[in-house]
Amino acid sequence: MWSKRYCVFAALLAGFWASPAIAQQHLWITFDFGGGFNDAEAATLTSWINDSCRPDQMGYSAGFSYQEAPGKPVNLKVYCREGGTGKLGKVKVVRIAYPREFPLDMPLSLTVSTERAVILGFDVTKIDGLMKPPTGTVVMVVKE
Repeated sequence: MWSKRYCVFAALLAGFWASPAIAQQHLWITFDFGGGFNDAEAATLTSWINDSCRPDQMGYSAGFSYQEAPGKPVNLKVYCREGGTGKLGKVKVVRIAYPREFPLDMPLSLTVSTERAVILGFDVTKIDGLMKPPTGTVVMVVKE
């Protein structure tokens, strides 16, 4: 009876001890852009994702954008899961203007088989009241 209990305890202890080592195999690293985001920054970010992260799937990249007000420079923080094998292939960062409402029904990162893009952030240029959609640029990672 005691030996079975000790075996279970030892197995749990070994599992807890090994968990941090497994979790540290894939670290998330960041890249920051402040004061605007243009095509040159998109090219730099593309190289960083492909060279440093080598994503295995679209979910290996994520972003957060913020700006003081519409039309002000956007600040973008990009997170990337380091240590991939590059199974996804090359990706690129694109900036796409949306003159009207952004189509949020577009399939972005639903399942592995339908992944097409990951939105990193929005650069809002204008808001015309509460009931009208904003205009601006969306920054996305897409497969090359």
